[in-house]
Amino acid sequence: MTALVPAVSRDEALRRLARRGWRRLFARAPRDEHLELVYLPRYQIALVPSVNEGGLRQGAAAGLSSSGCVAFVGAYEGDVGIFDLAGLTYLAADPAERFAPRLSTDEALHFARQRVQRAALASTRPHERLTIVEPPRIELVYYPYWAYYFRRCAGMLDAALLDAVTGSRAGPQLTRALLAALATNQGIARASARDKSRG
Repeated sequence: MTALVPAVSRDEALRRLARRGWRRLFARAPRDEHLELVYLPRYQIALVPSVNEGGLRQGAAAGLSSSGCVAFVGAYEGDVGIFDLAGLTYLAADPAERFAPRLSTDEALHFARQRVQRAALASTRPHERLTIVEPPRIELVYYPYWAYYFRRCAGMLDAALLDAVTGSRAGPQLTRALLAALATNQGIARASARDKSRG
């Protein structure tokens, strides 16, 4: 499998999680043993600069990388982010705990097209507008997040996710999806262990 290399270190993740707002949420600063790096599946979709009226592609003038841009679509919740490939590093990886995507490639393309169209409508510079490569080039990759697990007052397990590439906090929809995926994976693992013991 292909995965992105985290740009945010463990120490930096802990520093951001220990900010005042996070302390109010957790009632105390997070501890190292509650923090781990998890890789969640995202669809990577190739983008190119739109074609102008003269039929020429304008990308270099807009400051875009010669290697192009990509849209990352969350394979759980459909969240879309647009990145310049020049700022990303990849490696061949086999995550210890794999999470199967919930969205199909067609659904991911649908979300990506919506996001690209909204960005194009909002842009005041036509030469900076992007479009999806046709035919679409789409690949499933694993995207890194720092996950901090904690228990609320009622004893329920909860988590907070920090994007390990951009350093921004992930939304509640993705956090819920991670917890559900963890529960599913643990259930599968327990069932597999029972089957082995019976065999």
